[in-house]
Amino acid sequence: MLTDEANERLAELERVSCQLLKEMDVLEMQFQVERSCRESAEALAVKVTTENKVLKRRSQMLMPLIPELPENMTFDLQTDPSADAGPEGPDDSSNEETLLQSQVKITGYVCEFERTPWCLLTSFSSQLAVELAEKEAILRKMNKQSKTMNKIKRVSQLVTEEFTEMSQKLEVEQGLRQHAEVFAHQDAMKKEDETDQPEEEKSIAPSLPPPPPPPPPPPPPPPPTLFTKYVPFRPELPPPLKRWAGDQNPVSLVDIKSRAVDEMMERIKKGIVLRPANRAQDQRSDNRKSAILELKEMLDLPKLRQSRWRTSSRKRISRNVGEAELQLVLQRRRRAMGDGQDPPASPGRPSVPAADGVPWAGEAGGAPVLRRLKQNREKRDSRIRASTLIVCQEKLS
Repeated sequence: MLTDEANERLAELERVSCQLLKEMDVLEMQFQVERSCRESAEALAVKVTTENKVLKRRSQMLMPLIPELPENMTFDLQTDPSADAGPEGPDDSSNEETLLQSQVKITGYVCEFERTPWCLLTSFSSQLAVELAEKEAILRKMNKQSKTMNKIKRVSQLVTEEFTEMSQKLEVEQGLRQHAEVFAHQDAMKKEDETDQPEEEKSIAPSLPPPPPPPPPPPPPPPPTLFTKYVPFRPELPPPLKRWAGDQNPVSLVDIKSRAVDEMMERIKKGIVLRPANRAQDQRSDNRKSAILELKEMLDLPKLRQSRWRTSSRKRISRNVGEAELQLVLQRRRRAMGDGQDPPASPGRPSVPAADGVPWAGEAGGAPVLRRLKQNREKRDSRIRASTLIVCQEKLS
C-alpha cells in the first residue's frame, strides 16, 4: 500500500512538474516576443525623433528666407487652403502630417511584430505535430521489426536443434548399418570357411577339374529265398516334392551347410541391403533428410572420384586374369555343391534343376558376368578386411 501511494504521488509530481515546465516555456516565448516588439518600437521611435529633428533644422534654416519672397506672388485662397494660416502654417501642418505618418508606420510595424511570433508559433507547432506523428510511426515499425526478428531467431534455433537431432540420428543409423553389414559378412565368411576352401587359393593355383567320382556300384542282389521281405513301392518324386520330403525328415549337417552356402552366394550376387524401418514422418523431415543427403553427396564427391579411379585401375589389373581360370573355378564349385546336395540322376531321366536354384554366371560364359563376379569378389575382400580390422580393434580395446 505504501509503495502504491508513493508511486501515485511521484506520478502526480511528475505530471505537475511537466505542466509547470510547459507554462514556463510559454511564458518565456511571450516574454521574448514582447521584448522584441518593444525593441523594435524603441528603434522606430528613435528613428522618428531623429527625422523630426532634421525637419526642424531645415525649417529653421528656411525661416529667414521667407521675407525675401517676391511681391507679385499672390496666394489663391480657393486653391491654397493654407493661405489663411499665418506664415508658420505650412511648416506646422507638414510637421503634423509627418508625425501622423510616422505614428501610422509605427502602429503597422508593431502589429506586424505582434503577428509574426504567433505565426511562427503556429508553424512550429504544426511541424512538431508532424514530426511526432512520424516518430510514432517509426517506433511502431521498429517494434514490428523487433518482433519479427525475435520470431526469426526462435525459428532458427528450433531449426538448428532439429538439424542437430537429425544429424545425430543419421550418424547413429549409419554406424548401426555398418556394424550390421560387418556382422553379416563375418557370419557369411564363417559359413563359407566351414563348407569350402578359400576362393583365392583356387584362383592362384588353377588346374584341371578333378574327374567326377564314379557312380556307386549297385547293391548285390539278395540271396534267393523262399520268402522275400516285402518292400513297399515308392515312386520317384519330382524335385520340389523331394525337397519338401527332405524338410519333413531330420535335416543333416551337410544340408545345413549347403543352404548356408547358397544363401551366402545369393547375398554376394545381389548385395546385402539393410533397409531402415518404415517410420511415419511428415514432409518437413523428408525435405530436411533430402537436403542433408544432398550436402553429404556434395562432400563425398571427391572421395567417390578417387574410389572410382582406384576401382578402374584395379579392373585394368584384374583383366590380365584369364577367363578360363574363373570358369574352371565356377565349375568346381558347382560340382562340389551338386555332390553335396542333389542325388545322382537316373540315366533314363534328364536331371531337373531345383525350383529355387539360381543359374550360375559360368553357364552364360559372357565377359560382363565374369567382370561382375570379379567386382563382387573384390568388394567382399574389402569388407572382410574391414571386419577383421574392427574385430581386432574390439579385442585390443
